[in-house]
Amino acid sequence: MKISANNKAEEKKCLILINDNAGKCRKCSVENVKKALGEYHFTSVHLPSNVKIDFEDFDTFAVCGGDGTLQIIMQEIYNLDKTVYYFPCGTLNDKAGAEKYSHATLSPHPVTIGKVDESVFTYVFASGAFTEIGYTAKQKDKQRLGVLAYVLKVLKAYEVNRIKCKITCQVEDNLMINEDNIKEEISRNTDSKTRRKSKKNEADNNCETKEFQGEYNLIMFIKSPRCFGFHFNKLYDEQDEGGHLVLIPSPKHDGLLGKVEMFFPFFKVFFIGLRKESEDGIVFKRIKSANISLPHDTTFCVDGERRDHVGNLNLSFEKTTCKLKIIDII
Repeated sequence: MKISANNKAEEKKCLILINDNAGKCRKCSVENVKKALGEYHFTSVHLPSNVKIDFEDFDTFAVCGGDGTLQIIMQEIYNLDKTVYYFPCGTLNDKAGAEKYSHATLSPHPVTIGKVDESVFTYVFASGAFTEIGYTAKQKDKQRLGVLAYVLKVLKAYEVNRIKCKITCQVEDNLMINEDNIKEEISRNTDSKTRRKSKKNEADNNCETKEFQGEYNLIMFIKSPRCFGFHFNKLYDEQDEGGHLVLIPSPKHDGLLGKVEMFFPFFKVFFIGLRKESEDGIVFKRIKSANISLPHDTTFCVDGERRDHVGNLNLSFEKTTCKLKIIDII
């Protein structure tokens, strides 16, 4: 079965997608979405579903689910001229928290996403300690217990990880092209497109290559001030067209002693927070792109969903063509 819009061409067409497995899906209904969005010709689909969706046939999408649901939809339309209204109905809703933190939530706007080869992530691509709780918590537990379902998984996930990895990334002290500076320069230069392109090229030319290689307890690429419910990335800026790399080296020992050793860097990252870039011990760098070399099969948490990777991966951050707005109605 194929889902497509069958109304008159001049009507705005909106597809409502509701993930029935999301942690708070019961609080988000088709009628609530219709009231929030107003005048559209609506079509609705409940997920998971085997129906084939013609994404290009719709102007607007209303996504009711968690971070993983949004990632699935953005994978299909990130490079299309569409609008996405995201109604966060998951348990943690880290992506929604990131957007609320920024100053660009008043109207639909392009957002920066990450790409790993041809797959996208909206806020996190991570492997190592504790990342498995994002995809191992059972749906029924998340619906019944909420955030507590993840907390109960923490103790089981408290293990030493030794992920062998080589990461070669492009870093730049100020990836963000400040919009106020651009406007000021445009006022002095009538060729605005040329000026903007010049600023982007200048940022590209100023990039420096950094290489990190070793065994890591946590590997995280993030475009968000928060992850797993912790608000720790103090350098987050929604207007920045790059992201951040966080690396926590594996402890020297395994077993109980290793667990004691790993407590302190994780406490520093997630409870104290990261306020400045560093390469000594814990790595925290603003990056533009990266090549990741994995000699062994490695499991990653991608916006709360499981993905397995091995070999060489190319990661980059880029602005979407589609526009996103968060609407919290629950």
